[in-house]
Amino acid sequence: MTTVEVLEGLDLFEGVERPLLEDFAGKAVPDRLTIGDELFTEGKPLERFSVVVTGRIEWSRCINGVDVILSQREGPTYAGASNVLTGDPPVASGRAVTEVDLLTWDIPTFKSFLRNAPTEHQALLRSLLVSREADKIERIRNLILPSQSIAYATGRARQLVDRARSCLADLPQTEARKSLDTMAEFVVSRPM
Repeated sequence: MTTVEVLEGLDLFEGVERPLLEDFAGKAVPDRLTIGDELFTEGKPLERFSVVVTGRIEWSRCINGVDVILSQREGPTYAGASNVLTGDPPVASGRAVTEVDLLTWDIPTFKSFLRNAPTEHQALLRSLLVSREADKIERIRNLILPSQSIAYATGRARQLVDRARSCLADLPQTEARKSLDTMAEFVVSRPM
C-alpha cells in the first residue's frame, strides 16, 4: 500500500485534493517501533505527527502513581494531530505492543499541510481533532477518582474548547463549526 493510499483511508485526510495529499505523502519519513518503544510520552512535547501504518499502540496515563491503560489503537490510524494543533503535550503515553510501522512528519511540515488545506477542510480537521481529544479526556475522566475527575477533565475540556474556538474564530460558519459550538456548550454546561 502506498503512502497516499494509507492517508486516503484515514478520516483526517478525507476530501483532501490529490495533489496536496501527494505532496504531503512525499514528505513522510518511515520509522519502525519494536515492542515496548514509546511513540509519545505523557507530558513531553511532540516532535512529530505520526501515522501508524501497521501494528498496535497502547495508550496509558499515570494516575495516582499507577500507569493505567486507556486504550489500544491498531493501524492504520494517526497520532499526535490534536497535540500539534493545540501545542499541548500528550495527556497519555503511547507504546508499541506489537512491531509498528510508522510514517512521520515533523511539526512544521504537518502544520504547513493544515494551512494549505482548503478552508472548509481546515474547519473539519479542527472539529475532528477536538472531538477526538474530548473522547480521550472522557476516558481519563472515568478512570480518575471521582473528585479529581470532574475538576480535572472538565477544566481540561474547557481549555480545549477555548483553544478550538480561537482556531476557528476566523473561519466561516460551517457544519463543523456548529458541531464544535454544540460540543462546547455541552462541556461548559457540565458542573465542576
